[in-house]
Amino acid sequence: MGSIVRKEIDKASSYRTFLKYSIVGVIVTGVDFAIFSLFLYVLSIPPVPSKVAAFLGAMTVSYGLNRIWTFRSRESLVRRQFPRFLAVSTIGLALSAFFIHLLVVRMFIHPLISNGITSGIVLTWNFLANKYWTFKIRNRRDFRDEAPVKDLSLVIPAYNEEHRIGKTLSENLEFLSKQPYSWEMIVVDDGSQDNTVNIVGSIVKDRPDSVRLLRLPRNRGKGAAVQMGVMNAAGRYVIMADADNATPIEEIGNFLREAREDTILIGSRYVGTSNVERMQSGFRVLIGRLGNLVINLFLLEGIRDTQCGFKMFPLALAKDLFSRQRIHGWGFDMEILTIAQGMGMPIREKGVTWRDVGGSRLRPVRAAVNTFLELVKIKVNVWSGLYE
Repeated sequence: MGSIVRKEIDKASSYRTFLKYSIVGVIVTGVDFAIFSLFLYVLSIPPVPSKVAAFLGAMTVSYGLNRIWTFRSRESLVRRQFPRFLAVSTIGLALSAFFIHLLVVRMFIHPLISNGITSGIVLTWNFLANKYWTFKIRNRRDFRDEAPVKDLSLVIPAYNEEHRIGKTLSENLEFLSKQPYSWEMIVVDDGSQDNTVNIVGSIVKDRPDSVRLLRLPRNRGKGAAVQMGVMNAAGRYVIMADADNATPIEEIGNFLREAREDTILIGSRYVGTSNVERMQSGFRVLIGRLGNLVINLFLLEGIRDTQCGFKMFPLALAKDLFSRQRIHGWGFDMEILTIAQGMGMPIREKGVTWRDVGGSRLRPVRAAVNTFLELVKIKVNVWSGLYE
């Protein structure tokens, strides 16, 4: 029943989009006629250059209205959309010049009638090309029929964490057991070679109703572990957190208070409300800041901290995004956020308390190089349409 209702809603949404596009088309046609008439009759400019001027003016209005109103596209997609819109419009310009020349010069049809015919042809071309290419909304895989069993799923990736996973899980259980909502904690072992599995396993035996252990047969990377946890989650909201509790578990309450069914909420160390209690070394901070700058320049816009390990997703959005994931290393965060931005999913940063916890095996320079290589892979994947 739910899927039938959603299909009707989606159909109604398509009708509304078409209606908006039609209204924009009428406005654009008016702009086109006004500019064409001005140049042709007032300024005495020949038909073809007049049509070029009319086309350019109409194109500008069309792009702005369709991006902002019809398709409600996000600002971050301008770099991808505008070149496509320009290509579609250039072909439309060629069609306009061809048909005006054919109808006015060759067939001696009145210029205004010729312009009307030409506008109809070009508007049809623009509508189809922009709908199915320029402003195409990437299809979301429908996980909405998977009804949540819990209110919250907490996903924790772990690799050789025997020295701190026990403390982290104890803190998490102490906090979660006092909460009024239902929850589950999913620990994903990423092929650990120490005692991590046994430590987590003993906790699972004590709390089999609320703690689960999933295992990857070999070490595949943090991204692979988080992906496995998310795809097995059953909570209405999915929160991913690090095994060292660098962001205290108490932040869950702050996130749930701002939860929305269509919005991704990500923890940030760099927004105004954040509280960094113990800083990393100056070198690590510098590497992190430079990394975020590069990510913002070449991949993601408007997100100041992509690498904080504390993030919350509505269940259906989480499974949709992580089902498209290709990067299994440290760069998976920026990949998931890139896919989300490309699909027009709202992303909000929320300041969190964060502290540097000793014992990290991360090597800043090596991680920076690997992250850059993964950034290049993500960019290629975006260009090739792999995530669509």
